[in-house]
Amino acid sequence: MGRHPQLALRPYTQAKVAIVGDYLRERHKVDTTLKQNLKLAQERMKKYADERRSERKFEVGDWVYLRLQPYRQSSMAIRGNTKLLARYYGPYEVIEKVREVAYRLQLLIGSKIHPVLDVSLLKKKVGDQITPVLQLPEVDGRGHLRVEPVAVLDRRIVKKMNAAAVQWLIHWWGTDPAEATWEFVKEIEKQFPQFQS
Repeated sequence: MGRHPQLALRPYTQAKVAIVGDYLRERHKVDTTLKQNLKLAQERMKKYADERRSERKFEVGDWVYLRLQPYRQSSMAIRGNTKLLARYYGPYEVIEKVREVAYRLQLLIGSKIHPVLDVSLLKKKVGDQITPVLQLPEVDGRGHLRVEPVAVLDRRIVKKMNAAAVQWLIHWWGTDPAEATWEFVKEIEKQFPQFQS
């Protein structure tokens, strides 16, 4: 019709038909209530989002840890056991501030990850304590992450479906031995047939 739809919803004090005037006034009350509820909901969602949000700023020369997300980064394909990979790698030096929320890191020469990263993937290195330096995970020709057991640190027998099952404490490649996980022997032998305990 060429008119803004809200023009028809304004409450008119005088209408030729009384029912139309009552309907428009009721409609205006409903619209006002809906707008107030939407504003309250937006403020509540912003409050909860701000509780989890942290302000991160880095300077050139700072050292940061890098968090990789193989399910999001297209240069790294998903492969089984990604939960066993290290969460953070590094530390790496910040060499340039590209934008307020993007920084360029001094990554290793052979890494297949873009050096400009969002601030949400970075965590500042605090202190001068010696920490294990975990290099970026190796990828094969297809872009799959290298996930493989290095050594068996311990053995135990557990109950699985009313039967005894053997588990190994597996030290995974590229991780600290303290991050070893208990895995069932049959699953390791099935997934990694070349692995010798």
